[in-house]
Amino acid sequence: MTKSNFANWLDKKFLDWQQRQGGSRTALEFAEWLGFANATVNQWLNGNRRPERGNVYLLALKLGLEIYDVLGMPKPDEGLYQVDVHWHKLKDEEKAAINKIIQRAAQKRPGVIPDYIIERRDPTRSDPAIGRRATDKGNGRD
Repeated sequence: MTKSNFANWLDKKFLDWQQRQGGSRTALEFAEWLGFANATVNQWLNGNRRPERGNVYLLALKLGLEIYDVLGMPKPDEGLYQVDVHWHKLKDEEKAAINKIIQRAAQKRPGVIPDYIIERRDPTRSDPAIGRRATDKGNGRD
């Protein structure tokens, strides 16, 4: 069985990461750096599984947006991605200013939540922002 494009790509990212770390590192250390369980990352590296959509975004924060191309998935908004990647570098007052802008935007369009956020929510829990569960479809509120 040949490895998938994603498994080969991730293997190359692992080798690149090892070089940046100054030499040989284990898959366990790579998994910890990525923020995933070792077993999960090993399944990805071996080509046995592909990451779920929500995990792809988390991987992109560490490995770059090209992961979407490798997996044949649409990329997230570039601006949102850049905010997420660089959020930790912002000063508290910069974060507060961005949060104010987001709150103003939410007031202009209350209850509008992108599908990719709804997909990551627990479908058994009600969401007061949209007044329904993520699994309730076609109830006239979509």
